[in-house]
Amino acid sequence: FWRPLSQEGIGLDAVNDGLLIESSVYQLLKRYCRDQPYYLNLIELFLQSSYQTELGQTLDLFQINLENYGKKDPEKINRVKALYEEQDLKAVYQSYEENSYQKIVALIDQHAVRLPARIFLDLADKIYKRQK
Repeated sequence: FWRPLSQEGIGLDAVNDGLLIESSVYQLLKRYCRDQPYYLNLIELFLQSSYQTELGQTLDLFQINLENYGKKDPEKINRVKALYEEQDLKAVYQSYEENSYQKIVALIDQHAVRLPARIFLDLADKIYKRQK
């Protein structure tokens, strides 16, 4: 059963606990089943289960957005805004954008041999460092 992280009593510690439990499953499988002919099938089964769970959680978010996004109803607008805040999407996007920018700058430094790197850096700055 999935709940948003911002719900009272649920935080990043819960996420960490979930990851520890999942990794412990793989450690137990390795410890007790590694030499069994079905070991790979067990690993694949648990990986598939994890994938389906994570995919289901993501689809829940999309479903909420599909039902509410772009609608004129104030209640639906508030639900989309609340989801945006609950998931802290502004911070997630800012982090993603900064990481992408840093990767591009590193690639420019690495590969801009014959052309001045400043040309590419200026372009990257216009794309990533623009005022929104």
